Amino acid sequence: MTTRRGACSGDPELVWQGGQMDHAEFTTLLGRADERSMAAVVVGCVQRALPTFDVLGDIDLSGGGFADRLWRLVAGNEPVAAMHDVLTLSDEIRRYSAGPQGGVDPDVEGRQALLALAAESIMRGERWLQSGDLRDWADRSSSAILDMCQYMDELTLEGVDEALETFPAGQFPQLTALERRELELQVATLTLSATSSSQDVQEIERRSQARAAELRQTLLRLVEAGAIEQNSWVN
Repeated sequence: MTTRRGACSGDPELVWQGGQMDHAEFTTLLGRADERSMAAVVVGCVQRALPTFDVLGDIDLSGGGFADRLWRLVAGNEPVAAMHDVLTLSDEIRRYSAGPQGGVDPDVEGRQALLALAAESIMRGERWLQSGDLRDWADRSSSAILDMCQYMDELTLEGVDEALETFPAGQFPQLTALERRELELQVATLTLSATSSSQDVQEIERRSQARAAELRQTLLRLVEAGAIEQNSWVN
């Protein structure tokens, strides 16, 4: 994946030294997460993937209540139903994926790479149907959205360390700005959804919705700056 630098104005908060917030913390929490918490990770990642299909593809589910329905199922402790609802998108999303059951090609670039990463958060669920391994789906969704955030920062900002061009993300202790905020939200998702409170799930939903709006605006800025093309790529 080749990075195109300097597409938009710079940001002083380009790279953040991980400190206590790193991928290992997420992995530890995911390793002991219950089914509802794992489903919350998947639902959040899918919600934050949806603006990519709207801005760069031709599917708009961002404002149609789809994510709201998923969060209601999670809050109602119906994680399996929520996962099956996510998979209703599979047929529509498949054309953006790099493989029949997801997967990402490290050689793709730009719009195609971002759409493939967004699709991975959904398509990985087809393996869950076969194996029942929700932890794997949550882990893969997490990685796909973190990679998407990292790549969006690489497209947007100047001065990204060469190590951050490694695909996928997370092999180095440094995190880009969008990637850091995404990882913080994923850790919060696992922490809050582990409680029995539906209010905690509503708080996760609120944060996820705000992040999805932020990612949408970043994508629109990238399109406006000419860093990526809009609504013309098909698999």
